[in-house]
Parts: sequence; structure tokens; C-alpha cells
Amino acid sequence: GNGEVVTCSRTKSPDLFFAVLGGLGQFGIITRARILLQEAPPKVRWVRAFYDSFETFTKDQELLISMPEQVDYVEGFMVLDEHSIRSSSIAFPARIDFSPDFGSEGRKKVYYCIEFAVHDFQPDGSSSSVDHVVELVAGRMSHMRSHMYSVEVSYFDFLNRVRMEEESLRRQGLWDVPHPWLNMFVPKHGIAQLKDLLMDTVLAGDFQGAILVYPLLTDKWDGNTSAVIPSAPDGVMYILSVLRSADPSRCGRGCVEEILEQHRRVADEACRAGGGIGAKQYLARQPTQVHWRTHFGPSWDRFLARKARYDPVRVLGPGQGIFPWTDSASSM
Repeated sequence: GNGEVVTCSRTKSPDLFFAVLGGLGQFGIITRARILLQEAPPKVRWVRAFYDSFETFTKDQELLISMPEQVDYVEGFMVLDEHSIRSSSIAFPARIDFSPDFGSEGRKKVYYCIEFAVHDFQPDGSSSSVDHVVELVAGRMSHMRSHMYSVEVSYFDFLNRVRMEEESLRRQGLWDVPHPWLNMFVPKHGIAQLKDLLMDTVLAGDFQGAILVYPLLTDKWDGNTSAVIPSAPDGVMYILSVLRSADPSRCGRGCVEEILEQHRRVADEACRAGGGIGAKQYLARQPTQVHWRTHFGPSWDRFLARKARYDPVRVLGPGQGIFPWTDSASSM
């Protein structure tokens, strides 16, 4: 590029528009964006359901994302211990009476939770139609009996729930600390295998944090963007996020580096070409350009061509190691 300001969209300079979406800052700097808004509901019916089977947990999540006319939000997480229940329920205003047997050391039992939401646009205070939708949806789910919890909250409180969890971590001194995270897109066929891999590695020791597991429909992703998602012939992929907090009193610099190396090994196995799970990292950081080529796979040639077109001297994002600086860039 030559430093000019360009306005782009799906119809105006579309190649640049799609290049910068998921482009890791390699093709330009977004200075202003116009985002399509939609009407916000005044209220939300927020539901949580617990599971003791990973297969049933994922099956019900896939059911929910197949019902976009009824269900407006779906997410899921692993319930590793009592602390997982308490920390994930800070913003949930209903009492959760769920105290399962988590087993003993060496024979750990893990549970799972789906949370979904139904928007309520009724202005008269009546929630009968929303209650009916939740009842119909719940009737098709296979959660643990007596362990579904539902509460009505304002839309603002629902969106602000993560802020409440942040405030709790701040009070515990666990916010301004290292957060060694691992975030991956996983094809549907590999999510159970990756969960087992995590159980044998990341979760085998002392773990502090949350693990999110929930599906997305791949047809919601435009293939023209630079974002990399796994091959998913059945149209479903999962997000798996290992969100850790490293308490400095228990985990110093060496400990954090060990966690990062452990995550790297898990990611390498999950993303390994030819016989691996077929996952892709998002917010990826690869150690070499060879790893980046593997990460982009068939999209690499297009990514390379876009770089040559929009940043030929490779000024943008050199620290990621995707493209080394050219001689003309280093002399600027």
C-alpha cells in the first residue's frame, strides 16, 4: 500500500474488505468501521442445564444451534469442580443446587453445562410466549434430570455478566496476572478427542480458570475472509477456549512458561496435518513461517498474494513472524 485512506465494503474494494477480516493486521489498519445494529430486547430468559456425558452435552448444543428462530444464544463450559460452579455462577441470579460427586484424585469426574438464552421483546411484562419457547426447547434436551435452571434478566445484565466475573477476579487479585490462554476452532468429529487430550494434559495438574466448549455453524463464515477455520464437511465446528489465570503466589514465570509450552504441544497435536484432529488456532501465534504456512493450508497462496498487493514492503505486523521484512522495509 501507499498509505492512502480507502473505504471498502462487500461491494466497494471487496478484496481489501475481506482481506482485513481475520487478516491479523497484515493488510491495513482499520481506522473506522460501520457496524450493522439490530433491535435489543428489554429482557432475556437465561437458562443453564447440566450434563454428566460429553456426548449428550455436545449433541444438545448442536440441537440448539439448529434452532435459530427459537434460541438466540448458546454457549457451554466444562464443570471441573465446585469452584467451577461458583465462579461461573457469579452473574447468574438464580440459586443453582448442583453439588455432584467430582470423584477423587486419579479418578476425576467432569461435568458440563450448557447455557442458552431466548430474547423477550414483549413490552407488557408478560413472558408467556418466551416461557413456552423455553419449555418446548427444554423438552427436546437430555440434560441431567432436575438440573435445569432458568431466570429472567434485563438484556443489559445479560451482556454485562462477564464484567461481574471480571470484578470477582479483581477482588481475588487474579485479573492483572498472566493469562496463558489456548483458543481453537475444532471440527465436530474431533471435539471429543481434543477434550480427552486436554484431560490427559492440561487438566491433569493444578488448573485455575474456565474451559469453554460450544459449536458454531461454518456457513456463517464467509470463505472470502482471511480467517482460517477447519474443514468441517458436516457444517459444524467447535470453539474450545482454555482460559487460565496464573496466580503469581502459586505460579511464577517458569510455571507460566511451562503452561505455554504445554499448550503449544496440545495445539501441535490438535492441528497436526495428516491424521491429527484437524483443528485450527484462532488468535494464533506460530513459531516459524513454516508453521504459518501449515496454519493457513490451502489459503496460504491467497494470503501471500494479498500481502504482496496491500503491503508489499511488509511494514505491518512483523512481530508475528508471518512475513520477514524486506530490505526496503528495513531501510525505512
